[in-house]
Amino acid sequence: MFIKQYGNKIWASVYSGDSSLLVIDENGKLVNEYSVPYQINDFLAEDDFICFTGTDEAACLAINDDTDNLPEMNFQSIVETEDVIIAKHSIDSVTFYRIENKSPEYVSYAVHDQKTDEWIYTYSTLKFVFDDENAIVQYLNKKEYLTYNVLHVNGDAENEISAIETKDSYGSYNLFFYRDKSNLINVTGTYSHPMQSIEEITGHRFDTLCKYDIEKRKIAAEYKTRRHERIIYSDSEKAATYYKGKYYFRSLDDWSITSEIPAKEIKEGGAYTFDSCGDYIFVFNTETGELLNRISVK
Repeated sequence: MFIKQYGNKIWASVYSGDSSLLVIDENGKLVNEYSVPYQINDFLAEDDFICFTGTDEAACLAINDDTDNLPEMNFQSIVETEDVIIAKHSIDSVTFYRIENKSPEYVSYAVHDQKTDEWIYTYSTLKFVFDDENAIVQYLNKKEYLTYNVLHVNGDAENEISAIETKDSYGSYNLFFYRDKSNLINVTGTYSHPMQSIEEITGHRFDTLCKYDIEKRKIAAEYKTRRHERIIYSDSEKAATYYKGKYYFRSLDDWSITSEIPAKEIKEGGAYTFDSCGDYIFVFNTETGELLNRISVK
């Protein structure tokens, strides 16, 4: 489930067999509902269309007519290296980027609304920023385990930085990604067996947060949580985690705990979804969709 605010409306993606986007006004009244062709990971809304991403795909849904049609996309290659091909397609102020990784082979998408500077991504560990003025592509790519690589492309110049690596677990999964004008933050979770859902506490090993400084072009900080400590939120200054019945707020300067509050709604063996919107983290029961708590991040 994703919750976002556009103007005075709340948008929410829901999945119960079919995927839908709900539009709710400030009084809690449902004012619109749009069906989408697959379970989405993220979305952004414009006046005349909605853009959304799935696990390995991206699409745009026109909502300014009765057909709710999906416009055809014509991607044009803009960058090609030995490791990746990046192509783009634009619709008004929104640009879709398709990233074809060569080894291992997979495709990921990023969508950028230049008018609002909002980015959305497929559920992948590859995230990137494209700067048209400087012709620079920057992205974090988890090649194996928790090894991060940052590639800069500016003409023929390339610079790669490797960060933390660990090989003591079955595998890792991307939890979420945060970006502002100065920083990229990527959070991954590591689990003890292959079928573990990233929304569950049971079986969780640890999470890793990687903070990348866009201006200085270097990894500014890396933090690894305690066993079973789950990162549920991050911006460029602080992170929020869940651990043994409490929510902890941590500084990204040194990972120190700045405050803590009880998490009475979290029960052993339960499955939970954490979504942030504005100044709050919303805690949902994954199975029922029930809102369990609202936590201020201020």
